[in-house]
Amino acid sequence: MRLVVLKASSLQKFSTQLAKATAGGSGASLERLQALNPHIDFTALSAGMAIFLPDTPGLAATDSSSLDGGAFDAFAADLANGMQAAAARAKAGTDQLAADRSDVAAMLKTATLKRLLDGDATLKAQVDDVNAQFAKDQRNAQDGLQQIGAMQRDAAAEMAALGKLFGQAQGLAPSPSGRGLG
Repeated sequence: MRLVVLKASSLQKFSTQLAKATAGGSGASLERLQALNPHIDFTALSAGMAIFLPDTPGLAATDSSSLDGGAFDAFAADLANGMQAAAARAKAGTDQLAADRSDVAAMLKTATLKRLLDGDATLKAQVDDVNAQFAKDQRNAQDGLQQIGAMQRDAAAEMAALGKLFGQAQGLAPSPSGRGLG
């Protein structure tokens, strides 16, 4: 079993190799290829796709890594690290949004601004609209963190299933909190 991540420079070569292997080869190798890669539409390959290749002569890829050689573990680690980084960026953005809202709320409590708001109904309505938008943005940010946590859990389950398929024990560990950060 091998793993290849398609690059723009090797895309045409791989497509040609795939066409030759499936045209002249057995249907069993094509079926195995499709079973290993249900996420791939082989008629629309693009750079960046990760494809699992069975060890068959017609599908030997020079730019691939043997799954026995740690490629699967490296792939799982890259996925875990990327998702962890995305979760950290989302959490930092959510925290910044909360800090901004807190700063604005503190400013609005000053005596000067209270007098201005009490004397100007239009300005007060605008501030109320901004506060409502802040609250909505904060709820959306929290929902986003929950979605990232769900993606991490789903990716961990998928990697565990792939690990079993490839005979690997490595997978993604979901965060203990389930909120996208471990």
